Amino acid sequence: MKTIENVDEALRVFEENSIIQAKTLETGNYKLGNKCFDDIMKCLSYLYKQGKMEMLEPFLSHENAGVRETAAYAYLYVCPQKGEDVLSEIANGNYGFLSINAEKTLKEWREGRLEFLFISNLQTSKQQLWDEYQRKFVEENDKAFKRHNKMSLWLLIPWGIAMIVCLKTGQLQMCMLVLALLFIIAYPMKKWMDKDSKDIKKKLNLWYQQMAEQQAKAHEAEDSQLKAQPMVYPAFESFAMADMESIVNEKDVCVAFYEYYGDHLYYIHYVDDKAKEIFVENAESHEIVSLDYDELDEYYQQLEGLSEMLDSLEVAYVGTISMEDFKSFLKQ
Repeated sequence: MKTIENVDEALRVFEENSIIQAKTLETGNYKLGNKCFDDIMKCLSYLYKQGKMEMLEPFLSHENAGVRETAAYAYLYVCPQKGEDVLSEIANGNYGFLSINAEKTLKEWREGRLEFLFISNLQTSKQQLWDEYQRKFVEENDKAFKRHNKMSLWLLIPWGIAMIVCLKTGQLQMCMLVLALLFIIAYPMKKWMDKDSKDIKKKLNLWYQQMAEQQAKAHEAEDSQLKAQPMVYPAFESFAMADMESIVNEKDVCVAFYEYYGDHLYYIHYVDDKAKEIFVENAESHEIVSLDYDELDEYYQQLEGLSEMLDSLEVAYVGTISMEDFKSFLKQ
């Protein structure tokens, strides 16, 4: 997508892509859905940077449920109550995948795990953080070095003058006394200098640790949110979302579903409620592998367990695929 140049363009592109993305949920065109998602986030990011997020409010009552849902997600940042109201309406309605998405978004929001992906991540990378640490370390050490030199001059100049006077007047005993005083004063001064350097390192180490922890938490939140925002769907024309109760009653059925936190697509042939043939597709690499019954998570070994996982929002997009599509895995 080309660079967005104004608010009107951002709103237009947001609306168009929200409509298309909603359609991809039903068609299973995950590649187009992912592209639309990226374009939507770019539009929201532009509106956020321009301070124009409130311009999304008219979309909360849009005739297309996909536009309403996406606008409501963003509006949780602007006015949480309005965003929640729209998401609740969609979650409790008959909107298929959109209802599942809305329910999941509300759950993440209410549990404090929802991340607004359109807000730029201000956390630095690990390498950038380390570079900043080194820069600060050099800067602080340079300040300390100048400070130490200044203190040393205040000590050495009077001592040098005293030594010259003592040597010229032949007062060797006084010269030895001045030299002894120098060492008496210099020792605690050296200890102070060493402590100053250690304090600098200790302070910067604490700063680095705190920043690294914040960075780690930010990445964890981002990773959790990315997994909680499923953007990959069963890529079969025959895939049809189905009522779980009707699936459980089937004696011979091929089921497809997406696992939220495992980031996998499952394709399982159930016979008499038990998993008979099992294939798993990684949502990122799209690598498909076959599993034995014992390798399958126990919750998915029976349709009844899968139903429980759906109720707990651990899985989504449960539906059926044709036997012909399922057999296509056997040929791979």
